[in-house]
Amino acid sequence: MGISTPILAIFIAISYNLLRKLLIGEEKKKISETAGKNVYRIGMGIFGLIGILTVIIALDLSDNNSMKWFWSIFITLILGFQSFMDWKFHKNSKEYIVPLIVLVLGIVYIFIFI
Repeated sequence: MGISTPILAIFIAISYNLLRKLLIGEEKKKISETAGKNVYRIGMGIFGLIGILTVIIALDLSDNNSMKWFWSIFITLILGFQSFMDWKFHKNSKEYIVPLIVLVLGIVYIFIFI
């Protein structure tokens, strides 16, 4: 696993921001400015708590295969939820496409480098 996991976080953050600027432009809308801000906060908090508890309690950090599956599932849940929230609360916008593309890039990165 080594250094590839922190690079995964950097890769996802950079690709998310870059794709958002390329595909959406400067008109960045935030979910916190819509009616879904509480749903978004609670959902992300629950996913974050589940992820932390899974790493602490149930995951063998030395097993690369289990880490690969953990990160694959975790990224799918987080970016899938992000995409759903963008689709639901940003009507008439294509912002939900960016998390889906980043999801695919993240999964490809995981299965190549981790």
